Amino acid sequence: MWNCVCDCGALTKVTTGDLNSLHIKSCGCISAKATALRSKTHGMSDSKVYAVWCRIKSRCTNPKHSNYKDYGGRGITICDEWIEFDQFFADMGYNGDGFSIERKDNNKGYSKDNCVWATAKEQANNRRNTFYLELCGEKIPISVFAKNNNISRSKIYQRIRSGMSHSDAVKS
Repeated sequence: MWNCVCDCGALTKVTTGDLNSLHIKSCGCISAKATALRSKTHGMSDSKVYAVWCRIKSRCTNPKHSNYKDYGGRGITICDEWIEFDQFFADMGYNGDGFSIERKDNNKGYSKDNCVWATAKEQANNRRNTFYLELCGEKIPISVFAKNNNISRSKIYQRIRSGMSHSDAVKS
């Protein structure tokens, strides 16, 4: 047996046969590093962005999820690239607290082209049941228009229900 010093600085005992055959290249540190690299993950499993991704994936792919009927059950998917967290994070990053993922078009799935980070208020104006005014070729959520123009949302609804055009209904 020989006492050897590995390149990493560790002491190890090696047989004459192993030294002569060149089978031993380290104290075991090279193998340990290779194993660690192979099994290394993104290291973000405790982060909020990882939790967001998990919820997206589950709503779209798990029929047992409580909201599956509103997502995967109606054809909302998660793109193939986002099945792995690393690509989701590379595409979307994380905006921090107060933001969640919003699909620009609620009838399309989760993908880089269809998703943005949005506040709860922004998301409230982008729901399937959001009523949009069509004015000058533009679609505007009625709640946004009402707030920006200091007019009652219910008054606009009432006028439209009575048969007025959108442009007439928003006039004071």
